[in-house]
Amino acid sequence: MHRLALAAAALAALCLASPALAAGVPIRTEKLAKDTEAATMSVEYPVTGNAGVDAEVAAWAKGEFDNFAQLSTEDRQPDEAAYELEITFEVERNDATGFAVLFTEYTFTGGAHPNSDFTTFNYVMPEGWRVYLPEIFQAKALKTISSLAVAALKKDMGGDADSETIADGAGPAWDNFDDFTLKADRLDLNFSAYQVAAYAAGPQFVSIPLSKLKGLMRPDWKAATKPSSLFPNCSPGWVWYFCSCRSRWLSWRKSSTPLRAMQQEMRFCSQGEGSSICPCR
Repeated sequence: MHRLALAAAALAALCLASPALAAGVPIRTEKLAKDTEAATMSVEYPVTGNAGVDAEVAAWAKGEFDNFAQLSTEDRQPDEAAYELEITFEVERNDATGFAVLFTEYTFTGGAHPNSDFTTFNYVMPEGWRVYLPEIFQAKALKTISSLAVAALKKDMGGDADSETIADGAGPAWDNFDDFTLKADRLDLNFSAYQVAAYAAGPQFVSIPLSKLKGLMRPDWKAATKPSSLFPNCSPGWVWYFCSCRSRWLSWRKSSTPLRAMQQEMRFCSQGEGSSICPCR
């Protein structure tokens, strides 16, 4: 009970903290750049001074940079225009209890037009634990989030809205809402081009006040983001991941569970596959 009370208090602090009243981390911009005949690449990402945040964000940014460099070398034909990659970011939240960053990725690989995509990272601060939507909200919240998002998208797009495309891209599946940022008073959802509308309509955005999701947050979700505090078997011999469709943590002992069994279990949990997290290192 004491653990749940502390977690509930942490949740309340994360949802109610005001950036104007609570100091966040200092932000420095790091940049990776390369300009060759094959590709022009620029990737910017934030450095916060928080080890957990910085390690994960930097690894992702460098991975995107390296993967695109390899793509431009292997796939681009000599007579094609140079490929282009540009990744920029906006810090969406930065206060004492939460940090969220939204990356916008622009790519051109010789097609009819460039493409853009979003990637988001949300952290509990000051611990620097990354959190995912199925960890924050109860399973029953998925339908509510989806319904609110679908209604907002149809309203925003008006006569240009395509009901089937919106239903596919904002229907009740957790992975439709991967690109979210949790603010103190609202949940922001970002939809890349093509996800809920035609390319010409561009990316779409929905903001859901947390007041409309009252009672749907997990009271113990902060504790769940650090399973080592909950599970005595969190050790280098174990693997944990959060199963969103079952709304619970699952684990395997590496030495006794065949890899195929793990993969079958994760395929069973195919509704978004939850958040694959392996904190036991």
